[in-house]
Amino acid sequence: MKTSILNIKSVIVLAIVAMVALFGNSAYADNYVVNKVGNTQIVYSTDATGLYLTPKFKYVYTNPTTSVEIKTALFWSTNTDTWLPDYQVTTETVKGQKTMTYARWNNLTKAYNNSERMVYQLDSNQKAVSCEYMMWSETTKDWITK
Repeated sequence: MKTSILNIKSVIVLAIVAMVALFGNSAYADNYVVNKVGNTQIVYSTDATGLYLTPKFKYVYTNPTTSVEIKTALFWSTNTDTWLPDYQVTTETVKGQKTMTYARWNNLTKAYNNSERMVYQLDSNQKAVSCEYMMWSETTKDWITK
């Protein structure tokens, strides 16, 4: 297992995960409005007058209080006026380890396809002490450590 958290691939993945977390929970620019209802969060853009809202993103959080949490992101299709799947982040916490799996929606299979995974080893204070980055291999149908 690689224990260096500073390799370039890990830094890139951490930046992506941070951006997902930031935009999923966050401070949007003045031209966005966020509506939170239960486990769902919808992001709207506003027009120049601020009077008209257009749906942009929808985040649905599943099992937010258990050891397995799922964040599903959908985007608004102006062509069909419906929410379409975009990606899903699954976070699983077990004693001493946290695993985050990122999966993109595949329109051909109509399912989320795993593509990246980060496994964090945690200390007794639940702080990450090491990180392992993996990518899904369609050839071997298994996770490959990068």
